[in-house]
Amino acid sequence: MSEFSCNYHLKTENIEDCINLIKRANVTGFVFPPRDGWTSFVVNEPDFIFSKKLIDANDGILIQLISVEDYGWSFEIYDKDIKLCMFACMYDTDEVFSHQKNVENWDGLFNQNQSDVLDKVFAMNKNTSPEDCIYATDFADGMGLYFYEWISYSYICEYSPISYREYNELELLRVSASD
Repeated sequence: MSEFSCNYHLKTENIEDCINLIKRANVTGFVFPPRDGWTSFVVNEPDFIFSKKLIDANDGILIQLISVEDYGWSFEIYDKDIKLCMFACMYDTDEVFSHQKNVENWDGLFNQNQSDVLDKVFAMNKNTSPEDCIYATDFADGMGLYFYEWISYSYICEYSPISYREYNELELLRVSASD
């Protein structure tokens, strides 16, 4: 079975910021414990597109990361409701890389390591050699994201939140707008 992941990462160490985002967006989700400046979560919204509800409710830096192991990966980053950038790399098409960068530089938004990773991603094109490619795990690790592999709302619902204890963390926090 190939990995399919679709998850969000809010730039905050305060789990309440993420809980409040989910409630403002009027969606249901699961929130992971904060780690390395990010709080990761999944929501019951369609995969492969950034949730419009989350964009409209967002008041911080928010990343959506999608990884489909055999087919490619992508991410989008928003600052509030403004799209900073998007990137997609699909392995099974002639259009291997797709970029959109709406900022000149990453100053003030990300630390140096994160900025370097983003610069490497946006330097890739169809002529980039395989050894110079950035993959989903390289991007996530470089950004400091922790909860991203094999994580999507459907996986958590299918396998139960308890199975995600492999990360040696507390049980996931379930959040819904009606809580």
